[in-house]
Amino acid sequence: MRTFLRRARVVATECLARNFRLFTLESPAFRDSEWTPGQKLQIAIGSAFVSRNLHACRLDTATGQTRIPGYAHRKAAQ
Repeated sequence: MRTFLRRARVVATECLARNFRLFTLESPAFRDSEWTPGQKLQIAIGSAFVSRNLHACRLDTATGQTRIPGYAHRKAAQ
C-alpha cells in the first residue's frame, strides 16, 4: 500500500438521492496513478488530521478524474 498526499479539486457534483451526491475530483496526480476497484481514498476534511476513507467508483487516468459517492448531512443538504 502506498501512502501519499495529492491535491485535487471538485469539478462536478451530481445528486443521486435526497442526501447522496456523486463527486467528481480532478488532479494531475491521478493521471499517473494505478487503481484497483475497491481501493480506498483518504480525503482530508478541513485539515490533514480530520479525514474520511471513501471508495472511488472509478479512476480515469486519461482525464485525471475520479468519482466518489458521499452523504450530505442534513445541514449541508438544505
